Amino acid sequence: MIGRAQVAISRHDQKTSYQIALPWEEIVESGAEIEPGLTLGFSLLINDNDGQGRGWIEYMGGIGASKDPNAFGELVLVD
Repeated sequence: MIGRAQVAISRHDQKTSYQIALPWEEIVESGAEIEPGLTLGFSLLINDNDGQGRGWIEYMGGIGASKDPNAFGELVLVD
């Protein structure tokens, strides 16, 4: 557990899997209704540094090259 997040990392052969569970209170504004159709700004970045400097892979933008929430994608909750 990291803070209030639950994290699991597993490696099988050349494949590494990451799982994370975040409490809703860490993701949405206080008082927001968590229901299908709610749209959240979303970006995911995984850092990699093998001693040659920082590299990363990123799904959507807004984290790696700069901190810009306007570059986030949309994550829409469904039922």
